[in-house]
Amino acid sequence: MNPPGARLLIFLVAGRSMFRLVMYGSAALLLPVWGTGAYGGYAAAAGAFFWLTALTSTGPEKAALNLLARARRTHRPLLGAVLAFACGMSLPPAAAFTVAAVVARPATPTLYLGLAAVAVALGANALLVGLLRVTGRPKGDAVNYVLLAVAYGLVTVTTVVGGLSPLAYVTGQLVALTVANLVLVAVLGVPGVRARPGLLRLLAGTALLMGASELGVHAAMSALFVELTLTGWPPVHAAALYLADIGWSAGVTLMFYAFRIFQPGTALRLAAGGAPAALRRAHGLAGWAAGWSACWTAGWGLALPTLDGYGLPPLLAAMLVTKAPGFLLLNLAVFTMENADARSLRVAALGSLLGMAAVVLLGALLVPALGAPGAICAAGAMEAIQAATILRGRRSSPPVDR
Repeated sequence: MNPPGARLLIFLVAGRSMFRLVMYGSAALLLPVWGTGAYGGYAAAAGAFFWLTALTSTGPEKAALNLLARARRTHRPLLGAVLAFACGMSLPPAAAFTVAAVVARPATPTLYLGLAAVAVALGANALLVGLLRVTGRPKGDAVNYVLLAVAYGLVTVTTVVGGLSPLAYVTGQLVALTVANLVLVAVLGVPGVRARPGLLRLLAGTALLMGASELGVHAAMSALFVELTLTGWPPVHAAALYLADIGWSAGVTLMFYAFRIFQPGTALRLAAGGAPAALRRAHGLAGWAAGWSACWTAGWGLALPTLDGYGLPPLLAAMLVTKAPGFLLLNLAVFTMENADARSLRVAALGSLLGMAAVVLLGALLVPALGAPGAICAAGAMEAIQAATILRGRRSSPPVDR
């Protein structure tokens, strides 16, 4: 499978960028509308469900792009299985939120259900447009995101002008995503061929391992939001952490999106014999990532207690900007390992799980003492531990095919 041409790549990135700009910009605009208290509650709830989007989309989409790129006879069964997963994951949270919104008062539990449903629907949307790309209809990807950007913009304008509540805003998002997903399912069609159990096990196992790295990143951040909420810091900390994270996510999601676009071609090239040299480069990148991230985490951990007088937004922005090099180096290495061979994929997945555990434990120490800056500092352990695990698990023998 050839990589997309320059014009198509620009078209795809522009569509995704427009949606992300509207989605993240809208979230920032609503702070003066709702006030710090209501916005802090919304931010804490939204941050707690970052992992659901990754769970729904990251592993299944990566597995679909990897396996469908190589598939011949199993193409249609694989497509049907992934399509069924996207639909099956989206329905329960949306139904639960609808029931809660109808029979219960607009309260915090209903808002949490709504944000969980939005997170799952957003992940399902990413998975469905990934299927469009791998089945030869990449322009539908950009069209989907442009239309979603328009819908999100209308929901935001209505919320600002009408002074709507966070619950109404979330309801509008969920309606827009549900309509978009139904249209995508209709465009993709139902293959009508059932996958054999062995093929389903392969798909599930590949999705679990390939999704571990990104899921670990989002799950770790969600855990930090929970820790921040439980430790009783004022809502301004949750609001500042949420705004900082969506700014960070604007760049991170584009990077991961670029990885998705080039993943099918990369998987084929590595399977054709390019894996050994690529893995050597990946291990080198992991070494640099481990050093940078360890120094970053230690440095900010020592400096933060002396920076109490600085405002939260500039402090969090400085932390994330200086965190970026280690994050980029690590994820370039992980991208290669996920598409090279089975053992490298397992090592990268293990590193993500260990990194997530390290973030949660370090967050339990830093968040009660430092609030939102402590959460960002704890997040740096993710890159340091995952990179160290990759270096620990490297080997000199040639990789094996999946």
